[in-house]
Amino acid sequence: MNLIIAIKRKEHALWHPYRTHARARVMGEVEEVQHQMKADMEAMKEQMATMMEAMMSMNKIMEANAVVVAATSAIAKVNPTPPSSLNQMNHPW
Repeated sequence: MNLIIAIKRKEHALWHPYRTHARARVMGEVEEVQHQMKADMEAMKEQMATMMEAMMSMNKIMEANAVVVAATSAIAKVNPTPPSSLNQMNHPW
């Protein structure tokens, strides 16, 4: 009989009414997931910055090309005949 009481007391000592051990484990898991999410967000932020830099660089190239096309068009309007050297290269006869 004393053995049964001792086992019951030990079982009761292992059981905690607030389940703090289980909650602590769950909180640890939540913190780990949050930490991983934060790392993923930082990686995404870096990728977005790299993509934005590439897009801005492409935009500058496109703007520069538009300026060249506009300048070439303006020159062509002023002087519609191409230089004679171009005529000779295109039409060797």
